[in-house]
Amino acid sequence: MIEKMKEILRHRELILILVSRELKARYRGTVLGFFWSLFNPLLLMLVYTVVFGFIIGGGRVAGFESTKFYALFLFNGILPWTWFSSSLLESANVLMVQGALIKKIKFPIEVLPIMVVTTNMVHFLFGLPVLVAFFLIFGKSLTWWVLFLPVSLLAQYIFTMGLCFLVSALTVHFRDIKDILANLITLWFFATPIIYTYGSVPKALQYVLNL
Repeated sequence: MIEKMKEILRHRELILILVSRELKARYRGTVLGFFWSLFNPLLLMLVYTVVFGFIIGGGRVAGFESTKFYALFLFNGILPWTWFSSSLLESANVLMVQGALIKKIKFPIEVLPIMVVTTNMVHFLFGLPVLVAFFLIFGKSLTWWVLFLPVSLLAQYIFTMGLCFLVSALTVHFRDIKDILANLITLWFFATPIIYTYGSVPKALQYVLNL
């Protein structure tokens, strides 16, 4: 992994160019543009809040003072999850999608999974000010634990990048990886305390979550 970090530093200018190109291409022709980076997790948060907070919970979610705090909890979990899951799914296709670029010139292919992770990290960073705004609007003050945010971001970046290298390499030889991965990510989502709290899980299942 140290070697991969050196690759990032060595090709940082190329990575920045590719990330910029990807961001522009993704929202080219759309009316809202980069605002979709914020709207997508917000809409997902709204759906889960309505389903679990009102339809199932009857206006209250166990373990939360009110539904608005459950929505805050959801958004806090959905943001990093979207970064992680989108990176994995996109990395499954990145070598094939960028095949023409790889064949035409001498190109460091290890840059492509890095580009995918970095692009989705930018979307995540766009959502952070919105998350902070929700904290302030709902009267929740930020604690000193926020100082550890850069450390957690670096840990997720490295972890996600490692998985993306593996997925992109495997998909070249096994095209079924993408479909298998999509189902695994769905299972992983519901096995992670994002739409529910860790404390609400029966103790018999908490051991499984700890794995």
